[in-house]
Amino acid sequence: MKILSWNIWGLGNPRMYLTLKKILQMHGPHLVFLCETNLKTMHMNEVNRQLNYENCFVVSSIGKGGCLALL
Repeated sequence: MKILSWNIWGLGNPRMYLTLKKILQMHGPHLVFLCETNLKTMHMNEVNRQLNYENCFVVSSIGKGGCLALL
């Protein structure tokens, strides 16, 4: 089982999203944990759908920091 854990501050940045997508395609992890994405739950669920992961558990950000996502 492959697991990716990344403090990916600023996933809303298109460049960061493309980098994540490329890493996921190269390594094909079964489980992905992202922290400090700075995204709200609705946006993170959309990212999950675009990355073709079946499930997503999100703890939304409060203010400028935070947001945890388990894909």
